[in-house]
Amino acid sequence: MKNEKRKHKRLEMQKPMYIKFMFAGNTTEYTARLLDVSGSGTRLEINLETENTIELSVFTPIVFDLEFKKKVVKCTGQVVRVFSKHQDGKVFYDFGINFKKMSQEDINFINNYVHRGSNNSK
Repeated sequence: MKNEKRKHKRLEMQKPMYIKFMFAGNTTEYTARLLDVSGSGTRLEINLETENTIELSVFTPIVFDLEFKKKVVKCTGQVVRVFSKHQDGKVFYDFGINFKKMSQEDINFINNYVHRGSNNSK
């Protein structure tokens, strides 16, 4: 059994959920699949045709909105982990984001969402 070092419990998304985001200082908008979420961060995946690769590295700032049924949480974050894989002529980027400058109210909302989702998946 491995020790959980995360500050907040994460919820893996059971149904595909997509968000639009931009890297800070860039006007290009990308669409990513939300893989999991917690009160302190999220994990996203994007795929791009191999000729349209992007520069994605640790510490890259990112801006996006998390849309829940009853609330939109405006987020800024920082890429803390990234890896890529090639499949069927596409490059898939899987990257972890730590939230930055989020209100305690939004952190609590996400933590409650994760808690409710965790209880529903049992």
